[in-house]
Amino acid sequence: MPQPSINFSKNVMDAIYAIETAKELKKNQPLISKKVWLLFVGLIVASTIFLIRNTTFTENSLLSKIDLSKYTNALSFDMSLGFSVSNVTIYGCTDPSACNYNSNATVNDGSCAYPTSNSSTQTACDSYTWSVNGTTYSTSGTFTDVSTNPAGCTHTETLNLTINSSTSNSTTQTACDSYTWSVNGTAYSTSGTYTDVSTNANGCDHTETLNLIINSSTSNSTTATACDSYTWSVDGNTYTTSGTYTDVSTNAAGCTHTETINITMNNSS
Repeated sequence: MPQPSINFSKNVMDAIYAIETAKELKKNQPLISKKVWLLFVGLIVASTIFLIRNTTFTENSLLSKIDLSKYTNALSFDMSLGFSVSNVTIYGCTDPSACNYNSNATVNDGSCAYPTSNSSTQTACDSYTWSVNGTTYSTSGTFTDVSTNPAGCTHTETLNLTINSSTSNSTTQTACDSYTWSVNGTAYSTSGTYTDVSTNANGCDHTETLNLIINSSTSNSTTATACDSYTWSVDGNTYTTSGTYTDVSTNAAGCTHTETINITMNNSS
């Protein structure tokens, strides 16, 4: 039998290799072609853009907080769907001075909230407890308290406070038997401490205090019977007729002491 040529053997081997390669390629070939995948992805992107264009976002929605302008280039593709981020309507607060300003909002929905404040003026005597913060102030001044209002913004309360002072005065008096206090017109007959409360020029309490000492007047009475005349040792006078005689002096407490003598005079002969 004649021996095959070298070219014939090479051709046979190339044919066998080609057949095996084709089988391998067919085995690894994907079920969906690249063109079909591209078409499928394009449909998904187109659907997403359609939904965005026809959806109105509220201020609190998740998508309203996304800066879509960052993705403008990514959403611009060759399918020419005419999509533009400027067509998206996002409702919210568009006022930069509001505390709930939404930089992504395109339409102001009237929800803007702003800081609030309130100021009050109070006049008190000696001290004042502010109901806003429960603090007690004893000096005049302007005081503030910062909290959060229902809208979540700052609320500032201001108190303009004037503190006026109560006044007082105290006096000490010593009197005999009784004392009439000019402050209130009352007559006191016993020692003690007495007060009278009135209103001063600032509208606050004025308290007058009286420390009173009452001393008592004293007296003594004697009876004497004598012949023709009687010399009274109390005042050194000599009396020749019957009668009642008095002598007034000052006792140890500085009050009046009254001595009285009832004389019965008998005559000789």
